[in-house]
Amino acid sequence: MVALFLRWLRTFFTVDECRLRFRLYLHDGLDLATAERFWSSLTGIPTSQFQRPYRAVADATLRVSKHPMGCASVIYCSSVTHRAIMGLVDALLTSMSHSEVAQLAEQTTVNR
Repeated sequence: MVALFLRWLRTFFTVDECRLRFRLYLHDGLDLATAERFWSSLTGIPTSQFQRPYRAVADATLRVSKHPMGCASVIYCSSVTHRAIMGLVDALLTSMSHSEVAQLAEQTTVNR
């Protein structure tokens, strides 16, 4: 999903790459350097633009499995791009009337 989001962002908007930031949520005991290299190669964002990671203390009573590469979040701060995206969202939401949306929601699926 992160790679898809970045591909969409870079394809349809003018992106200033130095404004991209990355934040990693990673459990203690997992290799931070390996996770950073993984996400940097996947996203094309250099590790110098990574923010300080959140290192979670694992609670063995809650979960057994951990995400070895962590959970990622991408931050892009640009008021111009924000306005463009919100304009797109507004256009999509207002393109269908409420009754059409309700009719779509009421239709049954082919495979239940």
